[in-house]
Order: sequence, then structure tokens, then C-alpha cells
Amino acid sequence: QLDRRLEAIRRDWSAGVSNLSQKWENFANDMNKAMVRGASALAPPRELMSALDPTALSFYSAAAHPGVAGKVALTIDDAPCHVPDRERSLLAEVRALLAEHDAKATFFLCTDYVAGHEEDLIELLKDGHEVANHGGADRSYSGETEVDFEAAFLQSERICNQLRRGAGP
Repeated sequence: QLDRRLEAIRRDWSAGVSNLSQKWENFANDMNKAMVRGASALAPPRELMSALDPTALSFYSAAAHPGVAGKVALTIDDAPCHVPDRERSLLAEVRALLAEHDAKATFFLCTDYVAGHEEDLIELLKDGHEVANHGGADRSYSGETEVDFEAAFLQSERICNQLRRGAGP
């Protein structure tokens, strides 16, 4: 009887620790969003980023970088789609829209969701678009050890590289 009770306490403890960890991650994400909203109220993002880090490449000034005048860097976040069903993905529509405007984009891939979309992503690469590593999933990696983060990053980069190789030279 005591063994069963101790095992139940251990299970409850483990579940509580796991729940606490998730609550902490949610809290940290909410705090990050609140701080960004608060900081954005102080100044336009372009000025804010320049004040925080004068070397940041988040925004280009055509006065400081005349070569960027008239250009836009287009990135697509959280690609390709969170479901493996090609029919529910918007990659084909995005590809057609980019082609219509003779535009190129960088697709930041959540590599946990690449399966089922490889063919479409390779076609995007063949069109001259880029893929980049967003990580396995769109989540905070701040709780990871350096070793675990590096392993996750490198696994995602292997998937990006497989797609690049699939598109050819």
C-alpha cells in the first residue's frame, strides 16, 4: 500500500514539475511580448533597434547603405505549414504570388513540419528562393542546454541542406 502511495506521489511530482516548466515558458514568452510592446510604445521599431544595437541589421537606412534603396528583404516565417497535407498548405499560392511579382523570398523553416512538403520546397529553391533554419518547431529554446540546442539546430540545418541539395546547383 505504501509503495503505491509513494509511486503516486512521484507521478504527481513529475507531472507538477513538467506543468511548472510549461507555465514558466509561457510566462517568459508573455513577458517577452509585453516588453516588446512596451518598448515599441517608446519609439518606432527602426529607431529603437538602432538605439539598442547600432550594428543591428534589422533595418537598413538608405542614407547609410545606398545600395539598398528601392529593395525589400522578404522573409516568410514558420514555413512550410504545421500540417503535412500539401492541400492545406499555402506554399503553391505564395510561390505563384512571388512569381507574379518577380520577387524572391527566404523561407525560415520549422523543420519539424517539412515532411510532406519537400517537393514544394525544392521547387521554391529551384525558382531562386532561399530556405533558412528556424529550428525544429516555433518555440522557445531558452531552456535548452547549449549541447541540446546545438543538436537541435544542427538537425534542422541537415534538413535544410537536404532540400538545398535536392534543388541542385
